[in-house]
Amino acid sequence: MYKIEYKEDRGKCVVAVNQIRAGYCIVESHPEIFIPLCVKYMTPRIIDADNKKNNYKIINICFYCFEKFNKCIYCPNCKYVVYCSEICLERAWKSHREECDIFKSNIFDRYCPSITMRLVINCYLNHFNFYDYCGSITELTKEKYEKFKYPAYIVAVALMSKKKKIFHNFEDNESILKNIIEKFVKISKNTLQIIDNELEPAGLAFYKKPVPYFNHSCLNNCVTIFKNQKLFIRTLMDIYPGEELTISYIDIAFDRNTRLSICLDQYFFTCSCKLCKVNIPSECHNIFNTEFICTNSESCKKFLNYMEMVLISELEHKQCYINKNDFKTYPILKKTNENVWKCMLCKAEVHDNIIKSLMDKEKETVKETIYLETLFNEKYSYDNKSVLQSLNKIKSKIDYLTNFYHHARYSLQKMRAKILYISIQLQEFKLAYNIANQYLKSIEVSYGKISPIYGYYIFLTGKLALFLDLKSEGLNLIHKAKKNIIKTYGADSPLYRDLEKFLYTNKY
Repeated sequence: MYKIEYKEDRGKCVVAVNQIRAGYCIVESHPEIFIPLCVKYMTPRIIDADNKKNNYKIINICFYCFEKFNKCIYCPNCKYVVYCSEICLERAWKSHREECDIFKSNIFDRYCPSITMRLVINCYLNHFNFYDYCGSITELTKEKYEKFKYPAYIVAVALMSKKKKIFHNFEDNESILKNIIEKFVKISKNTLQIIDNELEPAGLAFYKKPVPYFNHSCLNNCVTIFKNQKLFIRTLMDIYPGEELTISYIDIAFDRNTRLSICLDQYFFTCSCKLCKVNIPSECHNIFNTEFICTNSESCKKFLNYMEMVLISELEHKQCYINKNDFKTYPILKKTNENVWKCMLCKAEVHDNIIKSLMDKEKETVKETIYLETLFNEKYSYDNKSVLQSLNKIKSKIDYLTNFYHHARYSLQKMRAKILYISIQLQEFKLAYNIANQYLKSIEVSYGKISPIYGYYIFLTGKLALFLDLKSEGLNLIHKAKKNIIKTYGADSPLYRDLEKFLYTNKY
């Protein structure tokens, strides 16, 4: 079905040997090492489970069975690891004992170890050798060294204070630090972020071959799906012999510069996919996040100029998810000098102060959305009225910004996702349905119709429609979601079972 090949420009990669149909599961793999997401990086240490004054965020995932829970049980010794029950706590003790001893190190008195630090610690405790799975590091650059020097130092001190024998083969402290930094680099480059059924980050995991050899592409033809910590890699489209199988390491809804920056900072490579190459149609994808819409509708014909249309048609030819028709109603403003923005079509000019005020309004709305999340967590169930007022205010601001930005702009997408979740929790289904429809339009442009996130939200939108007695629209959306979920998640996935259960329970 596939083989591992070496290419000069791509390194080791996975290449199709035979034709592979869309929706086919090509890899199923359990992790060699996995760590559930627990606390924000370098947050104050959890001293007391009942102390509500500590500023940290707990993700409700059991460190043993990886299931979500409502009430957590802390490890009584380190008060860092959380479980869903006493049974899991007892079963996990054998594997957690050494790690628990490390967490009681003096260096962790003030700070909790990050999830990456915990992965490195577990590598040493379990004598896990990355080089057996994904080769050696060609060069430990100064940039990599400086980036991981501080967390590596913390790990070194913690391990040496409790487990000195681990480093008995090393000559000096510098060689120990270098070895730990190499582990950090390997983890950064080869671990995958586990995403749960609600599309939220749930942890980090390292999988054995061939998973580390699936290269990144912003126009990926495969997708990673998780069932708890188990990984499934499924094809999004038909793949032909000789074609490379790729997944996306990052959120492809980001603009080009952000994607390149994340790939370089986190994974130490420059993305060279068709969407990220310089001086080719990728700039059109930047329109979503970096350009403004001309509102001079009287004189502007609302069409992009010829050059832009050619670029978009090239993107479509290269299987990009961008829809050419989506741009026809969006003339774009581009900055011509320090003070003036000019429409590429009608040549109408907009002063820079207006654009700056628009950007300030966007930043203000982002802050208000974050505050709304906090307000919702604090006042949900006893002061829904104030939460709803804030939500409606933010929605109107997002709608206003959509007049000047492309609806697929990343910041607008994320704000819509947050207010959608809150509106559902408040059982404001009519409002939620309205937001969900807007959100669907944007993720269809950013991710494409055959993507896990699109399938998830089209199912959610369908359920909202049925709650509002919009039977034909709701069933139509759910049947679309069903086809998508079979291709992306698979017919044996929890999400597909939820869909079938929903249809059966409600007798649709």
